[in-house]
Amino acid sequence: MDNRSQIDDIKARLDIVTVVQEYVPNLKRSGRNFFGLCPFHQEKTPSFSVNSELGLFKCFGCGKGGDVIRFLEEIEGLEFPKALELAAKKAGVELKREYNYENKKHHQEKQKILFTNNLAAEYYYYVLMEHDTGAPGREYLKKRKLTTEVVKKFKLGYAPINYDNLKKYLNKKGFKEQELVKWGLLVDKNGKIYDKFRNRLLFPILNHQGDVVGFSGRIVEEKELGPKYLNSPETPVYSKSKLLYGLYQGKETIRKKNFAILVEGNIDVLSSHVDGVANIVAPLGTAITIDQLQLLHRYCDKVYLAFDNDEAGHKALIRAIELAQQVNLKVSALNLGKFKDVDDLINSGADWKKVIASNKEVIPHLMHVLKNRFDMAKASEKTEYVKRMLLYIAKITDNIMILEYVKTLGEFVSIEENILLTELKKVLKKGAMATSELVFQGTERAASEEKYLLALFASNTSLANVAGLLKPTLEIIYEGDYALVLKALFDKSLLEEFTENERELYEEVNLMAADIFEDFPGFDKEYQSVVKRLKTKRIKKEINQLKFQARKNPDDQSVQKRLNTLSKALGENL
Repeated sequence: MDNRSQIDDIKARLDIVTVVQEYVPNLKRSGRNFFGLCPFHQEKTPSFSVNSELGLFKCFGCGKGGDVIRFLEEIEGLEFPKALELAAKKAGVELKREYNYENKKHHQEKQKILFTNNLAAEYYYYVLMEHDTGAPGREYLKKRKLTTEVVKKFKLGYAPINYDNLKKYLNKKGFKEQELVKWGLLVDKNGKIYDKFRNRLLFPILNHQGDVVGFSGRIVEEKELGPKYLNSPETPVYSKSKLLYGLYQGKETIRKKNFAILVEGNIDVLSSHVDGVANIVAPLGTAITIDQLQLLHRYCDKVYLAFDNDEAGHKALIRAIELAQQVNLKVSALNLGKFKDVDDLINSGADWKKVIASNKEVIPHLMHVLKNRFDMAKASEKTEYVKRMLLYIAKITDNIMILEYVKTLGEFVSIEENILLTELKKVLKKGAMATSELVFQGTERAASEEKYLLALFASNTSLANVAGLLKPTLEIIYEGDYALVLKALFDKSLLEEFTENERELYEEVNLMAADIFEDFPGFDKEYQSVVKRLKTKRIKKEINQLKFQARKNPDDQSVQKRLNTLSKALGENL
């Protein structure tokens, strides 16, 4: 069986409604579809639809949709291969892979690293919680006000001061020392092999599926030599630019609240959990990367940045905006005020939840923060402030937001908007960025009457077919894709020739909410009501177009005659 056949077999064996109900227990039948509150964004009115016949889901609020495997990708935050494995398990299907020797060897090594890392994490956790040699770690936890609950949740551990504790433990388990060196648990220095982590609090790094892929160790005594944080090297299972500390523990809260807080340190994440805020993550000793933001975007649409309030922190904010725009993440900033970081803020007794609730978009945030650093009574400093803000605004890609920020900046510094726009164009030109005119971009319209009429037919195809409504409806719905989908509702063989866009429209209207009628009178009443609204909309559109023509050519009698005809038709239709 080839890969495509396996996938089709798995999807055929799974009822998407049953799978979705494991995650969306409020799912209820309404006509041909099931509806519930979307698990991917917050909403009060159900807009999440599942169709068992098509094997598809669609949220009409956030736009996410697809088949059962896609649902598992989104809800579990998995890449396709892992989602396929999970789907196969749920379907009771043994997934067959075509491995060559190298692929098989690589897969086996990754599994062995994960197994070894898990053993090491259990060992470090035991030392921290139970063993006498873990006392310095326990003292550090007390100092940082970290609770036992958080320690367990994050599997924190302690590496004793000795050089060979972990080495001896894993040797007894049968592991080869050179393998452990390669995987970052031991180090080899001039032929002497010893533990990599010593006298450090250990933060196991979990991927978003809960596997221990590496470690970060922090000194517990400030007089200790060496770096404050020591991290695992890159391995086949660990790439620090693609992972976020705290994502596994916080992903459900992130999904529920639809935003994640991004901080700079592991301790910030832990203190926030102690304070009851779990939707928080941190990069692993690096600046935020596009891969990390793409990973976050699986769970939320917004990121709140809580970076240091200094020059480096401001640059990090702007860099985060640039990257977030590439993955369609909205970005806000949190003002930590006089506190050096989130841990300091929380342990000083400040209201962390209030700070979060007071989030601002990054550009307005920087406008307020930076203004205090310049003497606005001096022309030179005011000019420097404006130039700095224009540099930041130039990083924004949304033209509407650019115009709004320029307007706000103008009000802020009492400079005319046109002058600022002229200066902004200079900044854009210097940065070799696009210098085209700032224009408003149109937004996608909400679901149209045309779509609803198609959805009504999808839910009542038999009644519409018996009444012979296809032909008269094609006179109303005559636009390309819509007409093709309407025909396909009555003749599914047409689906074989559909383009991707046409198939997406077909699936969308089948997933939309529309009443199912038991008899023709009820259906016909709803049908005529929709048709009337459609005709009214189109007549009004044509009248507006003709009025524009009439203003340009007031002597054109044909235009006036058509206007009179349409006005009469509109009155009859209303």
